[in-house]
Amino acid sequence: MFCKGWWISRWTCAGHTPRASASWKKLAPPGGLNPKGNHFRWYAVAGQWAPLVWNTTTPRDFGPCGTVLDLDAALLFAHPHRYYTQFADVRPLLVEGLLVPFHVDGQAVGTVWAVAHDETRKFDREDKRLLESLATFASAAYQVRLANQRLEAEIAERRHAEQALMDADRRRSEFLAQLAHELRNPLAPIRNAVEILRRAGGDEQKVRPVTEMLQRQISQIVRLVDDLLDVSRISRGKFELRTEAVELASVVNHAVEACRPAIEHAKHKLIVALPALPLYLDADAARLVEVVANLLSNACKFTSNGGQIWLTVEQDGEEAVVRVRDNGIGIASDTLLTIFDMFMQADTSLERRQSGLGLGLTLVKSLVELHGGTVQACSGGIGQGSEFIVRLPIRVAAPPKQATVPAIGEQATTAPRRILVVDDNKDSAESLAILLRLTGHEAHTAFDGDEAVERAAALRPDVVLLDIGLPVISGYDAARQIRAQPWGKHMVLVAMTGWGHDEDRQKSREAGFNAHLVKPVEHAVLAQLLAESPAA
Repeated sequence: MFCKGWWISRWTCAGHTPRASASWKKLAPPGGLNPKGNHFRWYAVAGQWAPLVWNTTTPRDFGPCGTVLDLDAALLFAHPHRYYTQFADVRPLLVEGLLVPFHVDGQAVGTVWAVAHDETRKFDREDKRLLESLATFASAAYQVRLANQRLEAEIAERRHAEQALMDADRRRSEFLAQLAHELRNPLAPIRNAVEILRRAGGDEQKVRPVTEMLQRQISQIVRLVDDLLDVSRISRGKFELRTEAVELASVVNHAVEACRPAIEHAKHKLIVALPALPLYLDADAARLVEVVANLLSNACKFTSNGGQIWLTVEQDGEEAVVRVRDNGIGIASDTLLTIFDMFMQADTSLERRQSGLGLGLTLVKSLVELHGGTVQACSGGIGQGSEFIVRLPIRVAAPPKQATVPAIGEQATTAPRRILVVDDNKDSAESLAILLRLTGHEAHTAFDGDEAVERAAALRPDVVLLDIGLPVISGYDAARQIRAQPWGKHMVLVAMTGWGHDEDRQKSREAGFNAHLVKPVEHAVLAQLLAESPAA
């Protein structure tokens, strides 16, 4: 064939000007695709230029390719070195160059060209037709290459999504299995404890440790359920903080008191360091207690008996910094990145010593971020202990006279009250009535909504502890009927229910309830409420 050289080149856009270069390099393997950056080169070179190839793309505006692309037409150049300085020093010199554009989606994006080095034969129409056929082939090859790249990207994205789904499914399965395990754990000793109590009679020495164990196991079940509900509400955007001015040291002290039984049981040495001056935050006090208590509880779980835990509070500029550090088992470096993920378990072996659903740290992170703060986990690795650092914005305005922090385990002195307990679960109603009688109150029971209204009319109780999900009529309707009567306008109505969402509390307020307690209610909380309730 008379043509001495073949080139195919492609430009990304009409205004692109690559870096100029007059250097040359060895030819790539014949017929190969060589994508590089924004350029696509398909080298098919023969003849006297076969050993040579540009080491970069010819500048668009200083070569024949740019002219062809601008005109979108085939062009024949005679002695192009006279017009384009790029070819002045190239040997052998070009006598003729024939260039045709190739298109993608109707737009000229590149050229296919042939060059001749002598005068023995000139290019003709057949040469132009052949080059145009090659241009069509080049266009198809380039589009196939693009399609392959897009397909590879889609496949990679699909694989990533499939892996994410597999990971989520695996973690869900692990969570369900762990949930079943964790709920069975406290139920087994509760069943045993009931049998022990039945057999022990009035032996105080036998009964006391069993009742304490029952309380611990019930608290564990309540914590698991509360964590599940809180994480669910946060993930659905249904969680609201009840913020006020809170003194941070008071929050820390209450969290320490909440965790003290676990700390003492494991014989841990807890070292607490608080700032000399009070730090005030705009925060939900109960939720901040939960954050610090969760971190302390986590340190207790993963620190061997007799180990040390440090709880430090300090000010850093406009932030309050809470650090919980331990000399426990530590955290592996690959786990640090996912330690706050939902259902994450740092130790998933069957032999692991500590229980939990992997929700505590997820809840900590969510609550801290809702307060406008951050939380960070640090560890030197396995066996090196761990540290959790919480940063929270400090309140700018002047502190209030008194900040509200929930009391831990306080028992209120309550004058005797006449109380009506309403619950369709007879065991629940009667056991609560027995407990109220043991604490000096007069207690009566009812088991559906109609009976609640009838017994309230007959007994005129000071307080009605009223379940919501009742047969016949609901607790909401029973409360409305009681409030509609002259004798019920000032009666204290307390909702005692398993429903604790904000919308549930709103419904109870609208129905006329004075308070809304979520089951199972701590006796100290109920005692405090009864102490503050006036006689009817």
